[in-house]
Amino acid sequence: MVVCIERIPNPVGALLELPGYREVRDTGVPVVRGPAAMVKLAESTVDLRRSLGLTKSEAVTGAYRTTPAHALEELQEIGKKLVV
Repeated sequence: MVVCIERIPNPVGALLELPGYREVRDTGVPVVRGPAAMVKLAESTVDLRRSLGLTKSEAVTGAYRTTPAHALEELQEIGKKLVV
């Protein structure tokens, strides 16, 4: 699957998206717009939580763990200084 995301430099995805390609010729590989893929991922995540009780990982090395409260407070303070 080729995911076309407009805001991330992806020359191949952008080129495939412009003429409205739906599939990479002679491969059967679908071309999917980025926002559509993100919505479908969110829907699938909700379905997994509702049906199986699965949630995001809170592992120390996990990419999606919850940001610690102290880190959010530090970022808010930095942001307040920037918006003077």
